[in-house]
Amino acid sequence: MTTLKIYSLFCGLIILLINDRVSSCPSILDTRTHGLGSKTSSSPGPNSGAQRTGSSTSGTPLSPLYQGIGTTWGGNWQGGKLFRNCDFVSWPQPAGLPEVAIPGNLWNNASLCGACVEVTGPTGLKKLAVAGDSCFSCSAYGLDLDPLMWGAVTGNASPSALPITWQVVPCGFNGSMKIINKDGVSGYFLSMQVAGANQPVKSLEISTDGGTNWLPTDRQTSDNYFQVANQPKDTSTVDVRITCADGTQVVSKNVDYTRPGVTASPPNC
Repeated sequence: MTTLKIYSLFCGLIILLINDRVSSCPSILDTRTHGLGSKTSSSPGPNSGAQRTGSSTSGTPLSPLYQGIGTTWGGNWQGGKLFRNCDFVSWPQPAGLPEVAIPGNLWNNASLCGACVEVTGPTGLKKLAVAGDSCFSCSAYGLDLDPLMWGAVTGNASPSALPITWQVVPCGFNGSMKIINKDGVSGYFLSMQVAGANQPVKSLEISTDGGTNWLPTDRQTSDNYFQVANQPKDTSTVDVRITCADGTQVVSKNVDYTRPGVTASPPNC
């Protein structure tokens, strides 16, 4: 059996074991390099207690230009939380935005969940998509594309592995962000997610003293929720400060963290 055949069998077995995606293995003879490219320069929501500081970088890329390999899988936004690491159970997939999965080398504790990415296919076709899952079987700086996204940037090519470039860009959502509490929260368990942000969310902090002191949270790599090591005491509400990728900060006052679902709608980044 040739080396190429052994590699193909091994790669296929690994995909079956660790991932539900149907993605082609890159060729063992592929000499492409996958790395960072050059960096391209270039209304309040219904929550009356929200405050916003900083200015948005609308239209300006929020990441370097990445070069990698694009593959495709069936998409799983509606597939249930067991099948997608961004876990947007209470946030419907934005209209007109297909789903992509982020490679393991850029996963960074779900830091790009909900981010919008502009992908350019091998012939120059471009499309905007939203990050909804991880792809640890993808090559470095590659993306897994759902069927709509694959068709849009490849001209409906047959499923395979093709070179792409992509970068994170502002989503341009008109509405507010959503602060969503995880199922199972209570007065003894705070777990929050931010959805619908125009930019990647850099951090989420909470305050129990009206904003005098802010406590950091840790973003969970498995499900995209922010949690604290020491739970708040003697209160059912906290102030929440969200910092977006460009440094814009949004403060939402008196957020109830004890009930699941959407609990606040602060202004967007």
